[in-house]
Amino acid sequence: MAEKEGLLKLVLEGLDEPITVINEKYEIVWMNRPARELLSREGCLPEEMLCYECFHARQTPCEECPLKKVRETSASFTATHEHVMPSGEGRFFEIKASPLRDVDGTFMGIVESMRDVTDRVKALDELRRLSEKLKLSNQALERFAAVVSHDLKSPLIAALASLKLIERHLRDRLGPEDEEDIAGAGQRMTNMLTLIKKLLEYSHAGSSIINPEKVELEGVLERALSNLEVEIARKKALITHDPLPAVTGDGVLLVQLLQNLIGNALKYNRSEAPRIHIHAEGRATEWIFAVSDNGIGISPDESGRIFDIFYQSRAGESIGAGIGLSTCKRIVERHGGRIWVESEPGRGSTFFFTIPREPIPSK
Repeated sequence: MAEKEGLLKLVLEGLDEPITVINEKYEIVWMNRPARELLSREGCLPEEMLCYECFHARQTPCEECPLKKVRETSASFTATHEHVMPSGEGRFFEIKASPLRDVDGTFMGIVESMRDVTDRVKALDELRRLSEKLKLSNQALERFAAVVSHDLKSPLIAALASLKLIERHLRDRLGPEDEEDIAGAGQRMTNMLTLIKKLLEYSHAGSSIINPEKVELEGVLERALSNLEVEIARKKALITHDPLPAVTGDGVLLVQLLQNLIGNALKYNRSEAPRIHIHAEGRATEWIFAVSDNGIGISPDESGRIFDIFYQSRAGESIGAGIGLSTCKRIVERHGGRIWVESEPGRGSTFFFTIPREPIPSK
């Protein structure tokens, strides 16, 4: 028996991972070599200290003390603790504590193994800090975009009205070139108003508060098609759809999503009879939706960039503002989903997006 105990201690001493044995009175009764080297303090050995004195420089047990947790639950316990090193430096360790019992099953204490995870904890803290900083920066930018866009609309609308008034009063004295110049100026103002409107939609998609509720997508599609009624009639488009489910989400943003995708399919379609189909497929954890068209298509090397703000497909000949699809991406991601496109030039496109079945948190 003594030979086996000696062999076991030899094995434990040879491990690189610090291991300690602590009895039910919080006394450190044994440590292997890595633990002694890690925690030995000037003037005293860890074995002469209570565990909370040695590990945390405290006078009382910790709130999340592994010994207390294991004694209460009779099960192993894992936690991340900050230990105060002999140098005074604080370092984080992942602690795994297991119960130690005698031959009768009586609880005697715990065996702890420790792994230094300081770098991981600091990296996660830095990631959280940067994420919060980025979130605040994005919110500020969204508010700025909304304010600037709103402030730009009023003078543009006034200028456009003045231009139309001038055209009406001077119509008899304008030559062909003058009429062309005025029409061009009016069109540029109208284009700018459209761009501002799209920027406001993009800002709203990223900054509005989402209050999840049950939304019938049949009704969402009906409202989106109503908003596009003039363009659908002008293009003589045929729009069909599968039965659509109810999902958990924001009804206003989902109308914007379908309206943008269908409007995009109408805009980038040179067919005499545009055809658009909306498909829905249920999966275990999410719904997958597809909006397919017989339009001009997208080159495969553009499929990732097409959702970037202000990006315009080379096949589209700059007929859009480059904001509609980036707004779609924002809406889908705020609902906890994904969006992507599958397409070939000249063979139409299918835009896919997902919405989780589980309710999304308010944000």
